[in-house]
Amino acid sequence: MMGAWGTASAQTAPPAPIAPPTAGASGSVAQPPPTAPPVAASECFPHCRTSYTCYQAQCISLCNPPCAEGQSCTSVGECVPAAAAPPIVSSPPPPPPPVAPLPASPALPRAAVPAWSSEPSALRDAGTFVLVGHLGVELFGAGHREDELCDTGDCQSASSVEFSDKSPVVLGVDGLFHATRGLRLGLGYWLVPYSAMGAEPNRGTTFHIGSEHALNAIIEGLAPLRPNLALALRVHAGPRLLITGGDLAQSLDSFLSACSRMPVDHCEADKGPFFGGQAGTAVGLLFGSRVRARLDLAVERYFVQAGERRLSDGPLTFSSTVTNFGTRFWALAGIEL
Repeated sequence: MMGAWGTASAQTAPPAPIAPPTAGASGSVAQPPPTAPPVAASECFPHCRTSYTCYQAQCISLCNPPCAEGQSCTSVGECVPAAAAPPIVSSPPPPPPPVAPLPASPALPRAAVPAWSSEPSALRDAGTFVLVGHLGVELFGAGHREDELCDTGDCQSASSVEFSDKSPVVLGVDGLFHATRGLRLGLGYWLVPYSAMGAEPNRGTTFHIGSEHALNAIIEGLAPLRPNLALALRVHAGPRLLITGGDLAQSLDSFLSACSRMPVDHCEADKGPFFGGQAGTAVGLLFGSRVRARLDLAVERYFVQAGERRLSDGPLTFSSTVTNFGTRFWALAGIEL
C-alpha cells in the first residue's frame, strides 16, 4: 500500500490549469499582444532588391568586384552600362485663377478752363516759321541835311540844314523763325515808296527825294499776357538804299544843265542809287492764335546819301555831297501767318 502511494507521489504532477482571462472593467476580455514571427539569423528582412543577395543578414552586391562608375549590376552578377535616367518632364504650371474685371470708374468731370493761363496760344512752338505783313503811317519825323564840300581834295562840312520828314507810309514784310517760344529771329524788308522832306525856311513845302528800301535783321521777344494776347519787343538794323526820284532827280538834272553853260571842263551829277543804313526798335501787341493781328509803335534812326555833284576845270576839282540824317516814328498794323 505504502509502495503504491510512494510511486504515485513520485510521478510528475500535472500542469497547473491556465487561469481563465479576467474580464476588464468594461466587461470585455483582454487579449494577449501580437508577437512578430520568428526570423532566421541568415534571412534579410525586408528582402534585398535586384542585383543584391542576403549574406549573414546583410544585403551585398552580386557583382564582385563592384561595378565601375557609369555601370550597374544585373541580377545574374554582370556589370552593364547604366541606362540613362529618363528625362524629368515637369507638368506645366496651372493657369492663374480668373480675375474678375474691375468695375469701370465713373468719368470725372472736366475742370473748368480758366479765362487765361500762363501758356497762351499767341505763342508758337520752337522751330515755327511765321510771315508778317506791315502797313504803317508816319506819326512824326525830323532830321538834318549835311553838305560836304571838297575843293581839290580838301573837304569840310559846309552847312547843316534842319528838315521835317514827310514820308507818309511804309510797307513791310518779315520772315521770323521761332528759336524758342518767346524768341524770334529773322529778316525784314521795308519800303518807303514816297520819301519826302520839308526843308527850311518853309517846312510846309514838300521836297520829294525818291523811294527808300531797307533790309533789316530782326530780334524779337514775346511775353504772354493772355491766352490770345502777347507783348512783342523788337530791335532791328540793316542797310538802306535810296532810289532817287521826284524833286531830287530834277534838281540833279538842273545842275547838269546849268553847269554845261559854265566855262568849266567837266560837269557830273551822281543820281545814285545811294546807300545808307538804319537801326530801330518797336513795341507791339499780338492778338489771336492761328492767324494773328498785331499793332506796333516803332522808331528808327536812319542816314542815307542824297546826291553828289562834281565839276572840274583843269587841275581844279569841286564836289558837293549831301547826306540826310533823320528819325521817324511809325504806327504799324499787321497780320501774322
